[in-house]
Amino acid sequence: MAELHTCKPTLGAVVVAGVAAQTDPLALFDGGKAPAFNLAIGATEDMLRGLLRGEHSSLHLSFNDHAANYLDATKERADGDLPDDEWVSESERDKALGLNQVWTLQWYPNSPVGFCRKRASSLDALLSWVAENGRTA
Repeated sequence: MAELHTCKPTLGAVVVAGVAAQTDPLALFDGGKAPAFNLAIGATEDMLRGLLRGEHSSLHLSFNDHAANYLDATKERADGDLPDDEWVSESERDKALGLNQVWTLQWYPNSPVGFCRKRASSLDALLSWVAENGRTA
């Protein structure tokens, strides 16, 4: 069994700059409101690569993994998945469960054994957590 490293969660919630959940995501790139987290793709890639320290480390970004099992996020949590210590904050957990939208970042910082995992309701909130806490996770 792989060793699970607990990553330190933060307490603050990150707001997605007033963009409603029903907003067409493509509108963000076509004159719509930009997300609060505003890094260029290259800078985002550099930040995520900064989580990886080992020669055989890896990273996985996913959205709504629970849907592959025909479950909603609330049912997935009731089944014992989506534990509290994996969320960037309690408010992000509550928001994600309410919206049934779960972004997950899982990374193996040093080797294929032992990983960190964080979840949020939006990619914006997840990447903001990484920007603030990733180097200490």
